[in-house]
Amino acid sequence: MRILKLFLTALLVFSLSTFVYLGNPSFAAAAMLNPTFTVTLLDVNPSTTSDMTFEVYNPADSEMIAGTIISVPPGWTIASGDSFTNGALMGEGTFTVFGTPYPFEIRNSTDLQEEHTAHFVINFGSGTPIDDYIDGDPIMGYTIQLNPVPGAESLIPPTDTVFTLFGTVEGKNFLTTPAVQGDYTWTADFTGVFGATAQSIWTPTIPASSTPEGTDVTTTFSDGSSVTFAGVEVGGGTTQTTSELAPEGIDTEQFQLAGGQYYDFTLTAGTKIACPCTVILPYDPGTIDKPSVYHLEDGVWVDVTTSYDDINFTVTGTVSSFSWFAVGMPNFEIDWRLPLEWPNGQKSVFSTRIQILPIIFSLVDSNNKYVERNDATVQVFNSSGHVVAKFPPRYILRDGKFYIALLKVRQLNLPAGKYTTKVQVGNTTVSPSIDFILR
Repeated sequence: MRILKLFLTALLVFSLSTFVYLGNPSFAAAAMLNPTFTVTLLDVNPSTTSDMTFEVYNPADSEMIAGTIISVPPGWTIASGDSFTNGALMGEGTFTVFGTPYPFEIRNSTDLQEEHTAHFVINFGSGTPIDDYIDGDPIMGYTIQLNPVPGAESLIPPTDTVFTLFGTVEGKNFLTTPAVQGDYTWTADFTGVFGATAQSIWTPTIPASSTPEGTDVTTTFSDGSSVTFAGVEVGGGTTQTTSELAPEGIDTEQFQLAGGQYYDFTLTAGTKIACPCTVILPYDPGTIDKPSVYHLEDGVWVDVTTSYDDINFTVTGTVSSFSWFAVGMPNFEIDWRLPLEWPNGQKSVFSTRIQILPIIFSLVDSNNKYVERNDATVQVFNSSGHVVAKFPPRYILRDGKFYIALLKVRQLNLPAGKYTTKVQVGNTTVSPSIDFILR
């Protein structure tokens, strides 16, 4: 009886220390080493703590495992062992053999030996505890090396281990999911007692990026894009969606798409934000050298570009709402003329008493040649961003060298203030816009 008890105890310790959680495997096993893994992560939202339950089953035809190294990808956070008291309960589970379950505990040790992130002690009721260690950080990722019980080569499957690691211990975060939306691949490398090897991966998806409460809150994404909210009243998450296809029924014939993707950002349920919001998107310098951010507003691609970074290859735009975005290079540019465009950067200032304000411009293509289009529209916005006038040019002269539109200031009863003029060609606004002041 004493021999059987020692045998079962050793089997329990070995199963816990050598079979650690990884689930939904894409498993490539060498002959005679073929354990199976499942995992349940209760909350996959960003920056959350959640209990994780694992089951590891090693069938009768599988070789016992002599060593395990687990690689945890950057982004996850595992709290340092000195954050908790010595002996704190970090998890618990059961080991089952021949249909009989045997409980065990996973306890914290504050003896980090000056080099480890965490030190776990596996307690199984009787016998010698096993020490396992975690090393690393959220930026570089972690490695978990699990030590087998002495005499593991004499143990015989089948075995089944089910255990839970707690997301919160002593009121503090222990396991925290990544803050950034994306797929995160954990890798476990196993070595059998007779030299066979196997690898298993588990790739959970974090469906959104964290968007906490506060002012000037920046939410980032794995491709280098980000959204900065002027304020977040109720925290939650922001989801990025990309597509190689333009939104249905919407073309992009007025600009050349860079990178081949359209972007959309969606708030998770309950998240409340305030704009203006700043969107930063990556661009491919091999396709364009002067990118613009286009935002789809009521079926129109609006150029919302404020700047671009030709070192980090990102382009920035500011918006007050969210729908599809695209990064591209415009097919046309606006060349503003007098009276709106003055030399030496002088401000264009006019009296509110004038009857007509001529708006004169040219459309030029990428070869700096004049372009004549019959689908150009002039738009005038007040300082609040509302459209106060929208009309086509009255005259197009010299094969597109001059477009002349007439803003009827007195008839529209425009008050004193600052105004912005834009030109839309087809379903796309063309840069740059230009400002003027009425006094």
